[in-house]
Amino acid sequence: MHDGILGSKLVARGFIHSSDLCLFKGVHSAEEAANEIATFFLNYHSLRMAGSSMLLCLHYSLSPRQLLQLNEEFSDIVDYWPI
Repeated sequence: MHDGILGSKLVARGFIHSSDLCLFKGVHSAEEAANEIATFFLNYHSLRMAGSSMLLCLHYSLSPRQLLQLNEEFSDIVDYWPI
C-alpha cells in the first residue's frame, strides 16, 4: 500500500518525500492496524527536543547490533556522538 496509490498521491501533493514511503505500513484490517500500533508502543515512550538534539526515549534498551544499525543508517544526521 505504501508504494501504491496512497503513497503516490501523498508524494505528488508534497505531503511527504518519496524517501518517507518506508515510514508507514499499509494493513488490511482494523485489527491488524491496532496490533501494529500496540507493538510499536511496547517500547516507544516519548520524543522530545533538547536544544538541537532529538531525544527518543524507549522502555527497553536496544541491543548492540540495533545501535550499530541505527548509527550506520543515520550517520548523515548524527552529529556529536554515536547513538
